[in-house]
Amino acid sequence: MKPCCIKAAFAVLLFSAVGYGQPLKELRQWSGEHALTLPRGESEIGLFSQSRHGLTDRVELGLHPLLFFVLPHAEIKVHAEHGWRWAWGCRARLAYPTWFLKLVSREGSGGLLPKTSRPPHALQLEGDVIGTLSLGKRQLASAFLGLAVAPHQSFTADELPLLDFPFLYPRFAPLYNGFVPRSTVAFEGPLFSGLHYMASARGYLMLELVDVGTTYALEQALTLEYRFERLAVSLGTRASEAEYPVGFRFHYLPYFGVRVRL
Repeated sequence: MKPCCIKAAFAVLLFSAVGYGQPLKELRQWSGEHALTLPRGESEIGLFSQSRHGLTDRVELGLHPLLFFVLPHAEIKVHAEHGWRWAWGCRARLAYPTWFLKLVSREGSGGLLPKTSRPPHALQLEGDVIGTLSLGKRQLASAFLGLAVAPHQSFTADELPLLDFPFLYPRFAPLYNGFVPRSTVAFEGPLFSGLHYMASARGYLMLELVDVGTTYALEQALTLEYRFERLAVSLGTRASEAEYPVGFRFHYLPYFGVRVRL
């Protein structure tokens, strides 16, 4: 799906989602791009996506069960406060990217960096403040403001060339310039019966990035998901527009997902 189509979908959703707000505490059965957390004791297993667990009614833990063994990480979301139609919270993520970078420093299939690359030991810290508003009947609009930083030992461009691979590019940019601010807007809600939509747009500002200078990346996603009582099946697409050393490039990635509530 082209960016203009996704932007048009955002406009339609924003101006059509009117009416009386739904109590937010009733909209916590599934995780999503919002400030709400899963209820205490509830778990959600993602086959190709993040898995989450409600540690308390206000604290949610998450990790990707498959990606964890390639890129060790952990995530926590805290539901700080809510009213009838609004909620706010924060989300933090800690990752050790060195292992992944070493795995992709190879020749042939799966090689994203030269075999001679020597990735430094590093930790990547990410944090977002989240605000969520109930626009209409079970319709949610959320805004995120966040920052990613990567404390690491110094390295040269020969030791770790720029990882200018689609979608990974802005996520690993803090390794090169120290920090990357970002912001997100997201919408979700039911369409009819068990069919739900999720749409989001995220922007990254990459300051003084090696070989590129100050630039940005914009990612958009649109997902349709059918939810049964304990099972959800989704189909969607992600699009990325970013400035690389070779100029601006546009990429898109279709994906399929399955989630199970335990």
